[in-house]
Amino acid sequence: MLPLIRSTGFLVPAMVSRASGTLAVRLQHNYALAHEKAFINGSWRQSKSGATFPVFNPANGEVICNVTDCSSEDVEDAVQAAIVAFKTFKETTAKERSAMLLKFYELQNKHAEDLAKLMTAENGKPMVESRSEVVYGA
Repeated sequence: MLPLIRSTGFLVPAMVSRASGTLAVRLQHNYALAHEKAFINGSWRQSKSGATFPVFNPANGEVICNVTDCSSEDVEDAVQAAIVAFKTFKETTAKERSAMLLKFYELQNKHAEDLAKLMTAENGKPMVESRSEVVYGA
């Protein structure tokens, strides 16, 4: 069983190790919200080349995930898909758009802690700052 540590007011599981004479603490994260593919034309897909690159946790060098490395051809596909989608989306009413934004807001709040953990792992910022940024972004 992993020990629990207090991280900005929350008890979280942690792995504790001694490295270079200092106490290193690594929070156990669930990176389920990290997608490794690009969202293009309504679906998640790899780049046409299949190339990826790693996203590292700057605090410990851990690979969080490998994300697709989109080429200019993939970007062109995304732009063309957006142009096509806008033709119908521009007809949505303000009420429909409001409902979409409200759903996004609700999802962001529902997953706020996971988003903050992912942000901290990816950028190395303190959890309290990541939590504030998620709330601000909602």
